[in-house]
Amino acid sequence: MPMARVLQDEIRSSAQVAAAAVLAILAAACSDNSPQPLRTTHATPKTAFKRLWTSTPVSDNNDGFEASPAITPDGNRIVLASANGFLLALRSESGETIWKQRLGEGFKASPLINEGKIFIGDINGDFKALDLNAIDNGPTPLWTKHVDAEIAGKATAATIDGRKLVLFGAYDNKLHCLDASNGKGIWEFTAKSFINGSPVVSGKRVFFGGCDGFLRCLDLSNGREIWNLDAGNYIPASPILVGGLVVAACRNGQLLAAQQETGEKAWNFHPPRKTPAPFISPPIATGPPANLVLAPSTNGTIFAIDANNGTLKWTIQLEGTPSTPLPINGALAVATDDSGLIHLISLKSGHLLEKRETGTPLPSPPIALGDTIFAAASDGAIHAFHIITPGKDATRPR
Repeated sequence: MPMARVLQDEIRSSAQVAAAAVLAILAAACSDNSPQPLRTTHATPKTAFKRLWTSTPVSDNNDGFEASPAITPDGNRIVLASANGFLLALRSESGETIWKQRLGEGFKASPLINEGKIFIGDINGDFKALDLNAIDNGPTPLWTKHVDAEIAGKATAATIDGRKLVLFGAYDNKLHCLDASNGKGIWEFTAKSFINGSPVVSGKRVFFGGCDGFLRCLDLSNGREIWNLDAGNYIPASPILVGGLVVAACRNGQLLAAQQETGEKAWNFHPPRKTPAPFISPPIATGPPANLVLAPSTNGTIFAIDANNGTLKWTIQLEGTPSTPLPINGALAVATDDSGLIHLISLKSGHLLEKRETGTPLPSPPIALGDTIFAAASDGAIHAFHIITPGKDATRPR
């Protein structure tokens, strides 16, 4: 064989051996016992809470909040009323206290902000109107109406024939209708027991329930009763309007729907379980696309009921007693409870998407400004959370 051919074969053989050696080394380096190269992974985005701030404008447990806050029309201020009689204004962006002033014996009702005024009643029976335009300088009283009993429910604004009204129930068994400009009484309706919740208004009719167990419809212009429906148990909270129905939650665990026009019963719902599930907080309607009525019960369950026919769609069990959930963007609900948790729930399925611990009981429903949630606590704190929704530009306080 020619010498050149032998040299070529030896060179080729040596190259093959070297290549095999390199491959062996690489194989050993990539064995299961060796560190693996890092892989780039992308976590699936999820809807979640992000804490923005926590403020404690009142620090004594006796000064805490039993009622939801309210937001000014410009979104820049939060108004709260404490159980110890303070009215406060905070900046929604930071939680900074603007002012804090004692205005009553104690508040169980949330403030109503309407037409440049703040309306609120206290446990001593004093119902006040304050000038919203002076909010940065402290509350300026406009007028006070005294009734001889506790006011526990938020007031409701209405207009009839161009006249601005404000309505509220009280423990004197009466529904009061006042002229919003001066506090003068226009009419009052006397029920058979306490009126704990807020009235709701549609057109020229006002609907409310009471501890006498009746769901009632009155003529807004004069307070005359149009119809009543005996619920068989007392109605401790505000009814809601959904479609052409008025829906009320009863202390015995019944959810009752009646036709707004006639008072005829449309459907009623009882929880399908042996354990009692009393309703003491107001239900709430989600609107489309879910079209549900959400009803929180004292046993920790939130029931989601089809608003059209009263059938059960789903339930979710929370650790504590929930307040009325807050629907967000037609797809989510935020619920707080007295164990100090805030929950994010899917309206479609009822699945829990996230929960966050705040450390203090949250007895009242949260409120929203865009995708920012504000929840008031019984120890005097208020928490602000932002809902992070993947692929969506969220709205925050300005």
